[in-house]
Amino acid sequence: MLYSSSRRKMTSMLGLGLRGGKLTPSPLEGTGAFRAQQTESNVKQIGRREWWLWLSAFFVTAFSAVALVLSSIRSFFLHTDHFYELRPEQARWGTFCLLLLFNGWMLYRQWSFRRERRQLAGETRAGTRQERKLPALVVWIR
Repeated sequence: MLYSSSRRKMTSMLGLGLRGGKLTPSPLEGTGAFRAQQTESNVKQIGRREWWLWLSAFFVTAFSAVALVLSSIRSFFLHTDHFYELRPEQARWGTFCLLLLFNGWMLYRQWSFRRERRQLAGETRAGTRQERKLPALVVWIR
C-alpha cells in the first residue's frame, strides 16, 4: 500500500493522485529487509517468466521455419480442387502473419518485464530511504 507524504495532496488508494503527490511505501508493509526479500523474489519470478518467453520465441521461430520450408515443397499442394485447400503462397503468408503477431506480443511482454523491473528498482530505492527514517520514529514512540 502506498500513501502520499504530503498531507494536502490527495491520492487514491491505488496511488493515482490527481495532484501528483510523491508516493512512498507505508511503514505498515514491514521492514526494509522484508521488502528487499520480497523484491528479490519478484525479480527472480520476472527472470523465470523472461526465460519462458525466450524459450517460446525459439520454438515458435523454429516451427515457423519448418512451416516455411514445408510450404516450398510442391508435392504437399498438388490438389487445389476445393476452395478450402491452401496454395503454397497462402501458407507462407499465414505463417508470416502468425509470426508477426507473435513477435508483437513478445515485444509487449519484454516491455512489461522491463517496466516491472524498473518499478521494483524504484521501490527498493524508496524502501531504503524509508528505512533510514524508521529508527527515529521508533525512538520517538518509546
